[in-house]
Amino acid sequence: MMVAVSYYYDMMVLFDVNTHNPAKAIRIKTKKTSVLNDLLEEDEYTSIFDSFESKSPWDIRNKVMLGFIIFQGLKTQDLHRLQIDDLSLRSGKIFVRGDFEEGYKRGLNSRILKLESVQIIDLIDYVSNIRPRILAGSYRDLPGRKPGPENINFRTKQLLLSINGSENLKPTMHHLFIKVRSINPRIKNAIHIRQSVIASWVKTHDIRRVQYMAGHRYVGSTAYYKQIDIQDYKREVIQYHPLC
Repeated sequence: MMVAVSYYYDMMVLFDVNTHNPAKAIRIKTKKTSVLNDLLEEDEYTSIFDSFESKSPWDIRNKVMLGFIIFQGLKTQDLHRLQIDDLSLRSGKIFVRGDFEEGYKRGLNSRILKLESVQIIDLIDYVSNIRPRILAGSYRDLPGRKPGPENINFRTKQLLLSINGSENLKPTMHHLFIKVRSINPRIKNAIHIRQSVIASWVKTHDIRRVQYMAGHRYVGSTAYYKQIDIQDYKREVIQYHPLC
């Protein structure tokens, strides 16, 4: 509307009408929001976990990471911050640390999330057998591993580690999603799964509960996921429109 007013007064000035353009300096800021699209259905991302084979130590570790992404909706940064003491297998819960500083508007809150039963077996195997061997350097000489220094005993509280003991999970995530995309090419990355998980949560849980589960600092971030399902909308139009 303001653009039309501005154009009108520009024409008045152009034709030497004794006036000025009062709308020239007015700027109305609008919040730009993108629409979520190409989200996964719940059975699509949960079936990835069921199809993910865990035969080798790194496959088991990767399936543990994948489980946190699928069932708890964690981001890559969340995975890096997990510590061994954050995991409580007896109570079936995990503490996820927040990442925002005081006064910082963006970032996630800390929260305690429930583990799903299908995660427990691989978690026990990883925590009891694989992680201690990683810390002892038992896997550093495996084929395909980069050679490391001798007689290393790693000391860290970080829960998830690369097979050679590194705390950097970026290469691990890269290889994990190569395998994930071989199972379902639609899946893009961890954020794609997280968005799909939160979108599924808001359909079945109270929005304040989802805000806590997702770690959102503001409920508006959660409400963003309560968008109209375009596919459902199209189905309703086809079903009820008299010309369809």
